[in-house]
Amino acid sequence: MPVQNRSVDLDPGWRGYAYAETDPDRWTTFWRLDPRREPFELADWHSWPRKDWSHPDVPLWGRARTPAGICGRWDVDARAVELDVRASTGVDGSMGQVDVVADGVIVHRQQMETGVQRVRAELPEQAGQVEIWLPQLGDAAVRGLRFAGTATPAPLDRVQWATYGSSITQCGEAAGPADAWPAIVSRRLGWGLRGMGFGGECHLDQAALHELTSRPYDVVSMCLGINIFGAETFNGRSLPGQVATFAGAVARAQPDAAVVVITPIAASAAKEAERNGVGLTLDDIRMCVRLGVETANRTLEKPVHLIAGPDVLGHAETLQYLGDPVHPNPAGYRLMGERLAKILQEIAAC
Repeated sequence: MPVQNRSVDLDPGWRGYAYAETDPDRWTTFWRLDPRREPFELADWHSWPRKDWSHPDVPLWGRARTPAGICGRWDVDARAVELDVRASTGVDGSMGQVDVVADGVIVHRQQMETGVQRVRAELPEQAGQVEIWLPQLGDAAVRGLRFAGTATPAPLDRVQWATYGSSITQCGEAAGPADAWPAIVSRRLGWGLRGMGFGGECHLDQAALHELTSRPYDVVSMCLGINIFGAETFNGRSLPGQVATFAGAVARAQPDAAVVVITPIAASAAKEAERNGVGLTLDDIRMCVRLGVETANRTLEKPVHLIAGPDVLGHAETLQYLGDPVHPNPAGYRLMGERLAKILQEIAAC
């Protein structure tokens, strides 16, 4: 079922999406992958049959409807901002928050509830720039953006950055969307963010590759491996080649960009000791990803950079910074954002 664009009345301050779908009631849904003309069944590797392939509720596309990392940014002389949000749990099974940020400081955080609600934030008297970060969990459509004062869309950021990964990039466990690690990097460095964290669905899909190669970016980072470990998507024979092909395609399509691959961060001791159904441990996955990057680099003029995930969140830190065997807690996501801001900035400057 092709998704139809039925209205063009959308404030240009919004950014970070691949496609905006506005319905006749003027509710806009931001898609992080473009669903038009997509064969949705190709993104559903599960073996069970589905009754209706026309509906984009296969897991990857359900995640792509979640507006994680999508924000609006305006230069303002205003006392308050309001936005109507229509929220539901969607494929995530839960709902996140909306954050309003004024001059880099979170001034309002509102938990979403099922149905239509109004987000209203009073702004500091001297506020010059306002950001609205949409939920990193659940489905959310928006309409009715209003400022009590004047507001103009902020200029686009000089550096455009796309980051692809799993739920650890979607950051459902972060304190709020502005505290997700990609948002922290974006806010700290002033980089435009295309957030492509898809919980459970980072399997080197062609739809994700198309997004990473079909428009220009200055920095592309990919956190690869944890979903492949959990879902047994590839084995030790096939994973290095898949990584080499995927990362190599991104690097060739983005010859002027810094391209980075990050292996899985540290997990709990029990998870680290586990072997999945194809006999791989997380360390095996890290090795396969590293071999894939090394293989790709043999044929590239400009190398793909490799970051070891345990250098971002390490084995000795898991008790303090993990909320479950795999996912960071809010403090862990903040730590990842602080560390990756420094690492990615250094790589981009090379």
